[in-house]
Amino acid sequence: MNENEMFAVLLAKIDNLEKVVSRQNISESTKTIGEYFVEWFNAYKKDVVGFTSYKRYESIMRLYIIPLFGNLPLAIRDATTIQNLLMQIESSCQRDYACELLKEMYKKAIALQLVVYNPMLAVDIPHHIKQSRSALTEKEERKFIKLCLKDEYGLMYIIMLYTGIRLGEARALTKSDFFDRNGAISINKSINNYNKLGKTKTQASNRIVLLQAALKPYLDLCDFSSLQDTDRLFNITQKTASNHFIEIMKKMGLYDGHHTTHSMRHTFTTRCFECGMNAKVVSELVGHTDVAFTMRKYQHVSDTFKNNEIKKLNKKGGKKIS
Repeated sequence: MNENEMFAVLLAKIDNLEKVVSRQNISESTKTIGEYFVEWFNAYKKDVVGFTSYKRYESIMRLYIIPLFGNLPLAIRDATTIQNLLMQIESSCQRDYACELLKEMYKKAIALQLVVYNPMLAVDIPHHIKQSRSALTEKEERKFIKLCLKDEYGLMYIIMLYTGIRLGEARALTKSDFFDRNGAISINKSINNYNKLGKTKTQASNRIVLLQAALKPYLDLCDFSSLQDTDRLFNITQKTASNHFIEIMKKMGLYDGHHTTHSMRHTFTTRCFECGMNAKVVSELVGHTDVAFTMRKYQHVSDTFKNNEIKKLNKKGGKKIS
């Protein structure tokens, strides 16, 4: 089917929808996209999503949705106009967010019978490709720990490395969370990018993390006796935490954009999978509800591990088939 044929089919579908509207006597909304988007955002996003997500979405609405799409009629039939306006957003990441929010808005508008045609179904933009996060190799891990011991906040990174907890969860740790210093810590809160203390990312993120024996010697370096139960172990902002981590990465020669504080989480899961740990257990330790998500996003294996696994096949050997 060529482009002209596809366009003809699309026009036929629109014509058919208009006939359906006429038969059902559905009166489409006369609101603009801007007017309805604000209503939808306040009703279905403002008090539903987390604070960080809300601030991100609010920024997308203010910088892109209202300026670019605000005056268009909600009942617009011209998907090409929406496509072209989306492509004016230079950042592919921001463009993705704007596109997804518009899709959600139109899905609700259809459900409420405010419109009968969803132009977002015909929108097709190139998606933002997230930069992959790299796990540390075992050799890099040993070097990383040595450098952490010389850094003011190095203990925090070591705890993240051996537990897989997120940066926001690490920054929120208090003395009382280490209810069993030799065995487990409680993850029950998080600090977002705006330095606001709140709930963990998801319900599954409220969890008990069992501690590796290898972490104990480093925990002994922390003087808990001078802290109150509610005192934070690491009173540090997101920016400061990132800056200190970057300095360590520079010293390791790994300042490449692929290694961030989240790499500690990737490294933890990598070591877990390399040890043959059950995927469900790993998923619960890192606070995920979906095992498949953990496997898909966090399962890395090092080149050394791959080589060792291949050696198993080599040892088993095989006769040449003549």
